[in-house]
Amino acid sequence: MFKSIKTSLVLSLFVTGAANAAGGAYLGADFAFSNETELKVDGISLKDNNDVGFNLVGGYAFEASEKFKIGLEAEYRTIGDVTYLDVLKGSGSAFYLNAKPMFFFTQNAYIAGLIGLGSMELELKNLSTNETASESDSSLQLGVEGGYVFNNGLGLNAGYRSANADIDGVDITVSGFYAGLRYNF
Repeated sequence: MFKSIKTSLVLSLFVTGAANAAGGAYLGADFAFSNETELKVDGISLKDNNDVGFNLVGGYAFEASEKFKIGLEAEYRTIGDVTYLDVLKGSGSAFYLNAKPMFFFTQNAYIAGLIGLGSMELELKNLSTNETASESDSSLQLGVEGGYVFNNGLGLNAGYRSANADIDGVDITVSGFYAGLRYNF
């Protein structure tokens, strides 16, 4: 009995992966491990490295051809904390709707572009007075990603992206590398 259940589970993982080759839904999570946030206002620029950020993504890949898919996805990003000159601390989050054209150069390996439109929220805290300000505005995100989808539906991905927003006259750019996991249904 146990052997037949185990065999059924293993076969279902391979069938799921094979079905995925034609496109389908996916869920994933990424760690943004080397983000940098730059603030520009009135010719003054502040730039520093962020703490690790976290991203959640869900989407659907439409098959255009055997080697080309177009992913449409929703993404929630946390922007890791960043401190400027021990005076100003920033943190934030963003939500994007992304389009991701994916070119599969082997059956399982791909390279993809990324363009996303959404909203970025940033909170700034003056560390000497403890005053905070929080605002959000529309944002554009661009990036590139590479990945590998195993036959069981599990995928590994890594990439670089840059998100820009103009919040109350402050030009904000959050950019850096990320890596993560996807599960393709």
